[in-house]
Amino acid sequence: MNQILQGIPASEGMAMGVARLLGSMEQLVPLQSLAKGDIPAEIARFEAAIATSRRQVEALLAGSNLDDDLKALFDMQLLLLQDPMLIDQSKEKIQNRRINAEAALASELEILKNSVFSVRDRQISDHFNDLEDIANRLLSNLMGIENGDIRIQQLTEMPPNSILVAETLSPSLMLHINGIAGIALAANQVSDHMVLLARSRDMPVLVGIENVMSLVQTGQPLLLDALSGILIIKPDESYRQMCAHWQQQQSFESTNKVQSPVSTIDGSQIELWCNLGDPGSSQDVRILSTSGVGLFRTEFLYRQTESAVLLIPHYAYTSPLAVIVEK
Repeated sequence: MNQILQGIPASEGMAMGVARLLGSMEQLVPLQSLAKGDIPAEIARFEAAIATSRRQVEALLAGSNLDDDLKALFDMQLLLLQDPMLIDQSKEKIQNRRINAEAALASELEILKNSVFSVRDRQISDHFNDLEDIANRLLSNLMGIENGDIRIQQLTEMPPNSILVAETLSPSLMLHINGIAGIALAANQVSDHMVLLARSRDMPVLVGIENVMSLVQTGQPLLLDALSGILIIKPDESYRQMCAHWQQQQSFESTNKVQSPVSTIDGSQIELWCNLGDPGSSQDVRILSTSGVGLFRTEFLYRQTESAVLLIPHYAYTSPLAVIVEK
């Protein structure tokens, strides 16, 4: 029997797939009990990770020609490394609960996240996204993970038929998702950059799905309808056929929608150039039908890896150009 959950379309489309849940930070980090005598050393380890994170962010600011938005992002991260809600409360958890720094930090982040979701305010949501980014950096330094987020490996290994189910998703994590069917989020407010990336990949996204993390299980078949704003658990054959028909229609329209150059009635030639959100979009048949790339949003590359801020990976930057030149 179909179980239908309501949501809000953020990136329109429709997809069939298999649920893949992205666990919370608290579920993914190790939990270790500490002896009383180990607490000072654990707090010192936490403070060392804070200092390392601060040096990393300062290096990004000092060594790059960043635009104002990215400078503001990293300036905010430096301030958040002194945030009493995150830093001081985590230290108190290490002392009072006698747990390791990773578990204390993840627990505090989970509390803050639940507070944010209970108050549907865009500014508060954006502040939490900044807080989560710097917390991920801290966790990575505590755990010796180089790629910046402990969930990246799980995201990169998702098969193409996956529908990612999560509380929320940052733009930096979105950059590591390639070729999945769609995304279903509990959060009502999500980053504009995340939505822009999803739309550039024709990836349907549904947000504001209440209790989705408790109602959906990994491995369940899902139909994500980001046109009507519903997520269907275990869809029946009629819903499956509806989705297949829509996808066939979209495939036909996409190959006939864009042609460049085009001509006006008086014979004037007009070229159509595209905006490119990420390198993977360069294989889109609609982009191959345009005259070229007018804008490549390299700020998304900045947010993918630290090295990207200092030196944009040459392949990522030149691969779309190579595709267009081959035309």
